[in-house]
Amino acid sequence: QRLQQLERLQRLEQLYFYNESYDQIEIKNNSIIYCDIPYENTRGYDKNKSFNRKTFLDWADKQENPVFISEYQIKDDRFQEIYRIKKMSRLCSKSRECGTEGGNNEKLYANKVGLRKMLGK
Repeated sequence: QRLQQLERLQRLEQLYFYNESYDQIEIKNNSIIYCDIPYENTRGYDKNKSFNRKTFLDWADKQENPVFISEYQIKDDRFQEIYRIKKMSRLCSKSRECGTEGGNNEKLYANKVGLRKMLGK
């Protein structure tokens, strides 16, 4: 049912999916951006040494549109945690890697500038 809803939105040209570098995509005004970046300090993602977290966060902060980012922890005042869910992860199976035994709080963050725009503040 969810897939059908997404397919309908795509047909209406309101939803686009990209699998490219964030800095290569032209973002239209009034877009909502979701980024599933490599999680910091996780074994499986550490192989991706080419991802520059600081450069990405600087880019996300400059966006006027809301940018939503999945991550375990973003320690940067420019981003606000807006949701969390306890999840098990194969990449985060030990307490020293994820902060809690057997799982972690996966969080959703938003850039404050974009969040204020979306909420009309």
